[in-house]
Amino acid sequence: MKRLSLEDKGVVDSFYRRAPTELGYLSFAGEISVNHGHRNNVYYEVLGDSLFYIEESPEDGERTLIPVFLEQELASRPGLIRGYMEAEGISSVAYVDSAFVKSLEKTLKLHPDSDSEHEAIYPIERFSEFKGVDSQRRQANIFFRNNFYAYSFSPYDRENGSSLIQLAKDWERDSQHPTEGCDVRIAEFFVKNSSALGILGFNLLMDREVAAYAFGEKIKDNTFVIYAIKANRKFRGIYQAFWNLMCSSPELESIQFINNTNLTDVQGLRESKLRLKPERMVVPWVGELL
Repeated sequence: MKRLSLEDKGVVDSFYRRAPTELGYLSFAGEISVNHGHRNNVYYEVLGDSLFYIEESPEDGERTLIPVFLEQELASRPGLIRGYMEAEGISSVAYVDSAFVKSLEKTLKLHPDSDSEHEAIYPIERFSEFKGVDSQRRQANIFFRNNFYAYSFSPYDRENGSSLIQLAKDWERDSQHPTEGCDVRIAEFFVKNSSALGILGFNLLMDREVAAYAFGEKIKDNTFVIYAIKANRKFRGIYQAFWNLMCSSPELESIQFINNTNLTDVQGLRESKLRLKPERMVVPWVGELL
């Protein structure tokens, strides 16, 4: 058993490239950034040929085991996972793959994770061509008509880092659903580390200031997973226009699916994402020691 550090990106990425399950939609960079934003501690473990990460809350020390890449042999030996949890004092395991959940039924108490955000998977045409979502097209066209000469869209340029972070701060300040600085910390993380982690970033400028941005990563060759996306609300239709520009860009030419990981349970935000008609939902499960 080898305990990995956050610097062992090459080892971790090799597992992600092999991941055949829904959990392959998660990523090393995404998990670091989200836990950085929430200020949780994260470390990795290798059990046999399987990779896990452990998330530890700095407030109460509670730890959760999350499989990243699970070899079939280990999936058929749930007692090994339970034994590791007991030895390490880990209270729960979280996973999104139904086959693995079933293998743990006799070992752990299982239930859907109602506290976690469900992931929504969309065909990229929802955004690049607005297929099946004419209301999104109409909103984007309002932005394009009103701001045709005033905006510029491009892959993220580190020279725009300060302006991007300021947008995150403004968004947090004016939000009806503030995140206690989490979104700002995630923006700061990607501004600092996106290049080293191979993260794709995009920004839209208005009057030389960042008015919208996104960071994400190509997963499993045909999926682009969104880790962070924000836009200046004072520009009507900017979200829809930005999604359209990003998903139509040459950088995402080979992408077939968009994973919008932030399908929150906040009523208004959740409804707006469901109106985009996701192709499927990924519902996380939790297993707790009996």
